[in-house]
Amino acid sequence: AFRGLTLCRSWTIPKSSWIDCRCGLFGGSFAFVRLILSAFLGLFLELFAKEIVSLQNMDSNRLQKVARLIQKDMGVIFQTEAKKLFMGAMITPTKVRVSADLSIAKVYVSIFALGGAKTEQIFALIEQNKTLLRMKLAALERHQLRIIPDLSFFIDDSLDYSENIERLLKQ
Repeated sequence: AFRGLTLCRSWTIPKSSWIDCRCGLFGGSFAFVRLILSAFLGLFLELFAKEIVSLQNMDSNRLQKVARLIQKDMGVIFQTEAKKLFMGAMITPTKVRVSADLSIAKVYVSIFALGGAKTEQIFALIEQNKTLLRMKLAALERHQLRIIPDLSFFIDDSLDYSENIERLLKQ
């Protein structure tokens, strides 16, 4: 009988599946062969799953780097173009999320309007100048990225939300 046969480091045939070899090769049945095949198949699937996870981590790491790069460059663009395009408003990109194929970047912006302008007006100006902003981003990132993603802008209201919670806690 085969007792505790080790196939590799992590796969061992358990003692509960001992096979008696008295009548013919592997007891005259294919139980042992099926057990070996299922063990190797399980090992293959385990290694393949680890490879998929490592590829996903690599992709997400690259996406995070690209998102940080876009956030940094969009901050520079908003800082330099604020007076000309956005009525002097202070616009800060708070968060950037990039799609897996790098075709779309969602840019969340925090807007501090100056001079009586409203946040909605500034956001409308951002939407109007979306293509110009993408061209300026392409000029800054032309050596780092092959394809510049399409930009989608969203107002980040997390600061307003946190101020509201603080105000409610003080009451």
